[in-house]
Amino acid sequence: MTKGQGKHVGVLGLGLIGGSLALRLADSGVPVVGWDPDESTRVAAHAAGVKVVEERADLVLGAGIIVVAGPLMAIPQVCQWLGSVISPEVTVMDVGSVKGPVRREMRAAGLERQFVGAHPMAGAETSGFSAARPDVLDNAMWAVSGDDAADPRRVFEVMRLITGPACGRVVVVDDATHDAVVALVSHVPHVFAHELLGYAAEDRLGGLAKLLAAGSFRDGTRVARLNPQRNAAMVWHNRHEVAHLLDDMIDELVEFRQHLLLSEQSVEFAEFFDRSQQWSRGDSARNVVNSDAGGSERSVDAPGHLVVPLDQLVPRLRNAGSHGLWVSAVAWSHGSVRHSVNAEPDVQEVEVWVCQ
Repeated sequence: MTKGQGKHVGVLGLGLIGGSLALRLADSGVPVVGWDPDESTRVAAHAAGVKVVEERADLVLGAGIIVVAGPLMAIPQVCQWLGSVISPEVTVMDVGSVKGPVRREMRAAGLERQFVGAHPMAGAETSGFSAARPDVLDNAMWAVSGDDAADPRRVFEVMRLITGPACGRVVVVDDATHDAVVALVSHVPHVFAHELLGYAAEDRLGGLAKLLAAGSFRDGTRVARLNPQRNAAMVWHNRHEVAHLLDDMIDELVEFRQHLLLSEQSVEFAEFFDRSQQWSRGDSARNVVNSDAGGSERSVDAPGHLVVPLDQLVPRLRNAGSHGLWVSAVAWSHGSVRHSVNAEPDVQEVEVWVCQ
């Protein structure tokens, strides 16, 4: 959905992410309507220029896309409610930090074919609409989950919203891969931050440590300083992936500890620190393997402009994402046919701009 279309984007929950998205879409000229259970939040959002409704049911009237932006703990109830009130034409997307559990709730509510999972890798340790700004999501990388059940037209619709008026970028992944990767780059770091900050607070030298703590301690514990309930819910809903990573990392740390007890520095001790440089160097993707309708594989150089059959959009971009490639823009193919001025094209192919 873009500027100029009649249907609006409904944002259900106007906290940091939902509020920032609503502000950005409003600034970009996209019809957007917001709702939040907190009256003071609704008042603040209205004062900031977001059209708000007082009743949740009014949010879905005339909506083309509903963005579920509330807390993870509220997802089951929200899904059941949405399943009872929205029409099959409405697309539902979320902005949560886990995908598997959310899709299960959408499926239970009869919304799986309407659902496109999305997760902006942006935010802050602060929360609420008071922390929302139009630029919070600018240039953010969004993970858009494309499983086999995904409707490619809806995935395209969400990608067009994100890369267009929402000013973001997209990488397409399946739910399981998303949850595994986010556990590594977000959820486990949150666990480490809480452990370090909690340990320091209870240590016998904690008072002195607080006086001497500087940049590295501050940066390493920033996400643990506010909103522990939100962080706990986030980790809990991805607990199996987090537990798996912790098992591996604890084993490595136990081995590292053995080298600390040696009388001389070992090669393994030095390698523990050196291997982190692999992240900085990186292994950039040179090409991406795509499958055509017949199942054969071919290489496509990246970055570049692709014209992709709609029914191949999700698997091809999911494969691109696995090679470290992301999408900067999407558009209807020039060959698409419109049956009327206001109708969406009868799309058989879409254009995609892929970057690395």
